[in-house]
Amino acid sequence: MAKQSQNKFIKRQKELERIRKASEKMAKRQQQKKDNINIEKGIE
Repeated sequence: MAKQSQNKFIKRQKELERIRKASEKMAKRQQQKKDNINIEKGIE
């Protein structure tokens, strides 16, 4: 029984790590979009 619980814990940790990385990546992309818009506005 303890083994199943341990596996669930590890699986949950991996899932949380994946979600955290995805949100960081999304925030980075959104920042790049904002930077590109600001650069384009600066040129015009």
